[in-house]
Amino acid sequence: MIILDTSAVVALAQGRQAIHRLVDNVAHTPGDWLHMPALCLMPAESMEKGTAGDVIALPEVMVDPLHQTAAATVGSMTVTAGDIDSSGMLGFLWPE
Repeated sequence: MIILDTSAVVALAQGRQAIHRLVDNVAHTPGDWLHMPALCLMPAESMEKGTAGDVIALPEVMVDPLHQTAAATVGSMTVTAGDIDSSGMLGFLWPE
């Protein structure tokens, strides 16, 4: 599973080749999905109008809500990294 951050969502909507190759690889891997925390859609849409609609229309993308535990995890990532998107286009591998 690969989780996209806000900058990766924006890059995908802008048509960046590297992220599109990742989406293509996921599309050709049975049972694999790109996950995107719902919280990442809001700043992506505010950076570039139409981004959220473009990205959630892709069949390989799953938008994940942030429940209590996930919100705490994302919050701790922000405290550790200083900014949730400080990793740029790096996706996180999340064990199931």
